[in-house]
Amino acid sequence: MPATHLPRAQLRQCCPRALPPYAAQHCPLALLSLRRRARSATADRQAAPPAHGQAAAAAADRKRLWMAAIKPPMYSVGFVPVLVAAAAVYCVYGVLPLGRTGGLVLAAVLVIAWLNLSNDAFDAQTGVDASKPESVVNLLGGPTANRRTAVLLLAKGLLVAGATLLARLIAQAPGGDPRPGALLAFSIVCGYVYQGPPFRLSYKGLGEPLCFAAFGPSATLAFFLAQQPDGAAAAAAAAAAAAAAAAGPARRPTWPRALPPRWT
Repeated sequence: MPATHLPRAQLRQCCPRALPPYAAQHCPLALLSLRRRARSATADRQAAPPAHGQAAAAAADRKRLWMAAIKPPMYSVGFVPVLVAAAAVYCVYGVLPLGRTGGLVLAAVLVIAWLNLSNDAFDAQTGVDASKPESVVNLLGGPTANRRTAVLLLAKGLLVAGATLLARLIAQAPGGDPRPGALLAFSIVCGYVYQGPPFRLSYKGLGEPLCFAAFGPSATLAFFLAQQPDGAAAAAAAAAAAAAAAAGPARRPTWPRALPPRWT
């Protein structure tokens, strides 16, 4: 369609700044420029994604940010020492208190959740996470101070729950050994001074040694001592192993075997 016969209604719909009718009638060059602007605006509208597509993309991106903020792989740091200690207890005693092991796994996950959320709140307090989208404090709505306080309160609640469960499970261990409680308290203190004020030792390059001290020999030894079975269970397991060994049929060794005769 020639530029001079382009419908003015279409031009006005595509370009709100369309020229008045008398300018379009007496200025073909201006009308041609207006038509180019109309085509550009139409192309932009066609290239823009639909509203539901934008909403779905925003929801998926927010879910990804929440998963990055929660850090699910981080919780393996808590329950792996429990499982390693459980394997050692089973190898030594031949029996394992499964209920106590499951409770220790849950308590360790609660303590790691406290560590993750409290570090997020402490980072928000110093401002190092101001431009970090995958932060629990930044993902919540409301003023920054209120968000930080809410995250810190939730973290403290998780710590209280985890420490209480640890204390109850350690009390079930035979002999009343105080070493598991002392070692786990040392691990929790290492987790706090990692990022908590006024220490913030992770900013001074001491994060890796603290993590090794907290989740390495200290936690593993504590969980090993906390999962030791009582005397009756250990004795029963030892008796069962001895009975199974005694009941096994005696077999004559069949090696080395005699070589078959060689025909010459």
